[in-house]
Amino acid sequence: MKLAQELDPISPISNTALGYMLTMARNPDGASRAFVKAIELQPDTVVAHFDLAQIYADKRMFDLALAEFEKLQATDPILTAQGKAYVYALAGRKSEALEVIKQLENSKEGQGTSYYDFATLYVALGDKEMAFKYLEKIVPRRFNIARLRFDPELDSLRSEARFDELFKSLDRERAQYEGQCSPGQGPGS
Repeated sequence: MKLAQELDPISPISNTALGYMLTMARNPDGASRAFVKAIELQPDTVVAHFDLAQIYADKRMFDLALAEFEKLQATDPILTAQGKAYVYALAGRKSEALEVIKQLENSKEGQGTSYYDFATLYVALGDKEMAFKYLEKIVPRRFNIARLRFDPELDSLRSEARFDELFKSLDRERAQYEGQCSPGQGPGS
């Protein structure tokens, strides 16, 4: 990543990727700087806005988080709704968070919300049972297992024995799937 930054320091993509990596490394201040840089370079960078807003929410800067999510409304109302639910959950506004989550769960538009995203929303609410319910629905061949291992949003689940069991199960299923694929037919082809 450092080489990508050196080769193209004004790339919004490399700055967004750096921000994501710093988020996974639990360096929210460094991640924020990278996301802000990406947004300065390309103001309509949806992922950078979304991830910056999540960092603001995690740092309990709820007004900034909501303002950042609002910037996505015209481009991606579903991401905006997910973001608002996340902020509401972390801010202790449980009924508002649940209202948005239920709308996502029951609407046709909300079908674009992944099981993983629903799980993180329920983690933010403190509802581990619902979080695991959604995590158990993940299809390993369509999911980056490393994200499950490193995402700070799931830190409160990592002490649960079920989390390790889930991770191992998904990893086994993915390895089994990859073993069944012919060259050029597996993940990434």
